[in-house]
Amino acid sequence: MATPSFPADPTSLAEELLRWAVSEGATDIHFVPRSDDCVVRARIDGLLRDIHTLDKVLYTKTVSRIKVLADIDIAEKRRPQDGRLSFLFEERPVDFRLSSIPTLHGESLALRVLDRTAGLRALDQLGLSTREIRTIRSFLSHSSGLIIVTGPTGAGKTTTMYAALQELAVPERNVLSIEDPIEYEISGVVQTAVQAKIDVTFAGLLRSILRHDPDVIMVGEVRDAETAEVAVRAALTGHLVLTSLHTQRAADAVSALLNLGVRPYALAPALKAVVAQQLVREICPKCRSSFEYGDSILSDPDCADLLPEGTKPSFSIGLGCEECFGSGYRGRRGIFEILDVSPEIQKMILQSRGAGEIESEALKGGMVTLRKSGFRAVLEGHTTVEEVVRAVQIE
Repeated sequence: MATPSFPADPTSLAEELLRWAVSEGATDIHFVPRSDDCVVRARIDGLLRDIHTLDKVLYTKTVSRIKVLADIDIAEKRRPQDGRLSFLFEERPVDFRLSSIPTLHGESLALRVLDRTAGLRALDQLGLSTREIRTIRSFLSHSSGLIIVTGPTGAGKTTTMYAALQELAVPERNVLSIEDPIEYEISGVVQTAVQAKIDVTFAGLLRSILRHDPDVIMVGEVRDAETAEVAVRAALTGHLVLTSLHTQRAADAVSALLNLGVRPYALAPALKAVVAQQLVREICPKCRSSFEYGDSILSDPDCADLLPEGTKPSFSIGLGCEECFGSGYRGRRGIFEILDVSPEIQKMILQSRGAGEIESEALKGGMVTLRKSGFRAVLEGHTTVEEVVRAVQIE
C-alpha cells in the first residue's frame, strides 16, 4: 500500500479520500489543521497514519465540501457540529459519521467509516475458537438474563454484539436495539437511536421498549446507574439483554455494575456471562516470514500451557512492505476472555466480592484470559508476541 496521491480539486479530493479510506479498510479519517497546512490521517488496523497534506486554501475548501455533503452549516466554525453522509462504493452504501470541532488553527474533522458490509460479521469471523463460539451460543440460547461485552474503546464490542444479534434475529423473536448511533442496519431487528438533544436517553428508551413486547434487547452501552438498573430489571423479568461496558477484564464488569449501584441480589441471578475482548493486528500475508522466539517466551506460563510437551513451534512475523505501510501487520482479529457466571460466582456477587477473587474462581472453572487467548493466536500464526503485549495491559 503505497502513499496515495489525490487530486487538487476540493470536490474530487473529498470524494477520493472517502473512497480510498473504504478501499483500504480505514475506520476513521482525521483532518488536523496546523499553523501552515493540514495533515490528513487515517486509522488503519487501529493505528493512525499520515496519508496526505493539504495547503491552507485547499484544506478550507475541502472541509467546506465535506460539511456540505454532511448537511451541516458551513458558515459555523466556532461550535462543534455533528453530521452524517453516505455514498455508493462499488454498488454498496457506505456511511460516514462526521464530527467537527474548532481548534487553534481551524476546524478539525473526524469521520468514522461505517461500511455496512464490512462492519457486519458472523460469530465465526471474529477470531473466536470453536469452543468459544459454542460457549457464546449457549449463552444466547437463554430466554432471559444479562450478557455483557466489555473492553476498551475500539476493541470491537459493537461488532461482537451485532454478530450475536444476527444469530438472535429470527422470526420467532422480537429483537430490539437501543444504539448511539445506529451504525449498521440489521435485518429482523427493530433499531432505535438515543437522541440526547431531545432527552431521548438509553434509560428512557429502555423503559419504552419494555412495553413493546421484546424477547431480546440490545442496549448499546451502560453509561449510568439508571440504565444499569433498568437493564438488570429487564433481564430478571424474562428478557435476554445484551449490553457493553468499558472495562479491561471480564471480572471488572461485575465491580463496575456494583459501583453503579446495582444491588448484588439483583445482579447475581441476572448476569449470565461477560465477554471481555481486545483487538490484535494480524500478520501481513504479503510479507510474512518465519521467526523463532527465545526460551523466555516459550517458558511464559500463558504460552507454555498451550504447547504440547517437548515441542518448539515455529512462529511468524511480518517484515514490512508497501501493502502494510511497512508495519508488518494487515487486518485485525479479536482475542477473548469469557466469564461464565457459575453458581459459585453468583454467591461471590451476592457477597460483593472483588474482581480479583471472581477472576480466580473463573480461572478455576476453565476461563482463558485475554493474554492466553492472545498467545493462542500467536501459536496459530495470526499475530505476534509483541502485538499481544501491546494490546493486553498486564496490571
